[in-house]
Amino acid sequence: MPEIIHLLEKYAGQTIVIGTHGNIMAIILHYFDTRYGYDFWKNTSKPDIYQCIFEGVQLNTVQRLNEENKFREFFFKNV
Repeated sequence: MPEIIHLLEKYAGQTIVIGTHGNIMAIILHYFDTRYGYDFWKNTSKPDIYQCIFEGVQLNTVQRLNEENKFREFFFKNV
């Protein structure tokens, strides 16, 4: 968790991408918000893509981007 917090602080206000396995993602999200636990992990599909919006080191929003249109809109909007 120290490295995640370091990245959030170092790149505050910027977009960063972190790739990981689903169980690690659930652990990271759970650290910032306890609503993201076992049940959340169990209901993810593999692969899954989530957009997490932080204010400082506080998790504000988590949105699943797996639907094709949401993924393209998020990752290719400036291409």
